[in-house]
Amino acid sequence: MENENEIKEDVLEENEENEETEENVEMEENEETEEIEKEVEVEIVEEKSEMEILKEEVAASKDRYLRLQAEFQNFKKRNEKQRRDLIKYSHGEVIKDILPIIDNFERAIDSSKEGSNSESLLEGIELIKKSFDEFLNNQKVEIVKTIGEKFDTKYHHAVMQEKSEEHEDNEIIQELQKGYLLEGKVLRYAMVKVASNK
Repeated sequence: MENENEIKEDVLEENEENEETEENVEMEENEETEEIEKEVEVEIVEEKSEMEILKEEVAASKDRYLRLQAEFQNFKKRNEKQRRDLIKYSHGEVIKDILPIIDNFERAIDSSKEGSNSESLLEGIELIKKSFDEFLNNQKVEIVKTIGEKFDTKYHHAVMQEKSEEHEDNEIIQELQKGYLLEGKVLRYAMVKVASNK
């Protein structure tokens, strides 16, 4: 019986040790679980803050994009208005420069009505011609050089040819209609008579 009691005590001790070991294992498992849970919570918090940062960056980028788009639309509208105004009023300066010429025409007409003095009419017409020349000069319009110049198809249109020993071949000897250039570009070719000595 003693043996039995000893065996029972051994079994009881073993059971107690097993229970302690189980408790220790359970406590260790609980501690590990708690640590893992804490790590997971930390990771979740970090992910949330990273997510929030990304959301803020996306919101800021979207706001910048919308502002730029609005600025570009306003820029396009301003440019379109400026373009329309430029087209609408661009000829205003030209008209303003022509008005003194019209005034001179009216003075010449009034002068010719008052008397039959052909000299005053001629002076009025010369004044108008001078006004036109000034207007063309202000608009950077030049007269194509003709008489005495060598014929050049870039600026001249030959409508007549005359045999002449006094002039070089293809020299312009008469201007039939003036030609005009606007900053080097031909507005109208000069109609000329050209000498031929062949």
